[in-house]
Parts: sequence; C-alpha cells; structure tokens
Amino acid sequence: MRLRALLLATALAATAVTTACSGQPHDRVLVENGTLPPDLTMPKATTTTAAPPRGAAAIDETSPVTTAGIGPLQFGTNVAEAEKAAGTSFVKVDGSSAGCQRVRLEQGPDGLQLFVSKGSVVGLEVDSGGVSTRSGAGIGDTLHQLSALFGKQLVVEGDTATFVPKDASDAGTSIVFDLKGGNVVRFRAGQNSVVRSGC
Repeated sequence: MRLRALLLATALAATAVTTACSGQPHDRVLVENGTLPPDLTMPKATTTTAAPPRGAAAIDETSPVTTAGIGPLQFGTNVAEAEKAAGTSFVKVDGSSAGCQRVRLEQGPDGLQLFVSKGSVVGLEVDSGGVSTRSGAGIGDTLHQLSALFGKQLVVEGDTATFVPKDASDAGTSIVFDLKGGNVVRFRAGQNSVVRSGC
C-alpha cells in the first residue's frame, strides 16, 4: 500500500511540474513561431463556393450603335460569344429571311433586334425606343439632323439615308436610316449584305 501511494504521489508531482513550467495546460501551448505543435494541428477549414449571381444585361438604351456593333457586342462574333458579351440570351423572332435569323435580347432594350447569319451576328435593327448611334442619331430624328451629324458621309436616296464610314477598317459596313414624313422610323447597322435589304 505504501509503495502504491508513493508511486501515485510521484506521478502527480511530475504532472504539476510540467504544468507549472508551461504556464498553461499542454493542449493550449503554442510554439514560439506561432504554430501549433504537431500533435495539436488544427483541422483545415472547409469553404463552400456559391454560384455567382447572374449579372445584369450589358446592353441597354445607353449602349451606342456603330457600324461595328452595339456596346460590347461586335458584329462578326459567333452566337455563344455574342450572348456572353450581351450578358443575356437570344430569343428568335418572326420576320426572318432565308439565310438570316432575327433575334432579340431576352433582357435588353425595346425595339432592338439582331441579325444572325451562318452562326454569327452580322447586324441589327432598331425600330422604336431610345437606342441611338454613337453620334446620337435615333428614332424620330429629322433628315436635317442626320445631315448635321454625318455631313458628306450621309447618302440620301428617296426615303433612305445611309451613313457610309470613311475608315478602311469599316469597309463593307454602313448604317441605313429609313425615313417617313422626313423622320427616322427605323435604322439598321452592320454588314452591307444584310443592312441594305434587311434580314
């Protein structure tokens, strides 16, 4: 009995010395470099990545129309890339011709349609709403206003007025304004093959 009591007292004394030297229980001791001892490493935290929220459409009434495209969407871009640039999907609409499909933006300005041919966006048409060209020409403008904006680059033939760009990089493109009673009722921009006659 005395031997068992002596061994127990020795073990308790050793534990007390270890605790006293560390100043705190072993399971709370940090090494000097700020990391935990190997037997006390913390489990790795797990993180969950949420799906990114769907962004707003990148094209609205403030997006300028040029002979090269509208806002971030460039003519000549395939449908998948064009939808990504527009920030929304395309929806087919009636009124297409052979070899050319009209589409509208699922989220986008009223009165805007795009022309798709051979899998790529080749032009657009605006027949209402507030979408305008980079120079500010839009629905309701007069022929006089168009002439003031485009000068000698505007070619007038009957009830149509065509802006013909001078830059070599814009060759084969134009913006055609349809007039009624001297005012713009619709306009098309893009490649001449579809802009002159429509889609």
